[in-house]
Amino acid sequence: TALHDYAERVKSGAAPGNHAVVVGLLSASLSVACLDAVVGELYAFSSSWVGAAMRLGLVDHRGAQALLHQARPVIATTALEVNDRDASRISSCTPFLDVMAMRHEQAELRLFAS
Repeated sequence: TALHDYAERVKSGAAPGNHAVVVGLLSASLSVACLDAVVGELYAFSSSWVGAAMRLGLVDHRGAQALLHQARPVIATTALEVNDRDASRISSCTPFLDVMAMRHEQAELRLFAS
């Protein structure tokens, strides 16, 4: 299978392991429609951020559910906008997240072990 082949390439050092690639390969191997896979990944991303907000005490469980509910139209619109894009145009730009991750590693007090 493509997933097994990719795992072998990662083990041999021929390919870097990448979460997005694995999710894409797994979704394809399970015949998950592309749009459904995109929506699922966007929801999982949103859910992880809301979970972090809960752990930080910024929202409670009800507030977290309200945030996820409010995010549904944005998730749907975004999924529809990106669903048919050429994969060669996909990129990421998260400088704020990168800086915060670097600061977190050196922080005297950390909320999450890493």
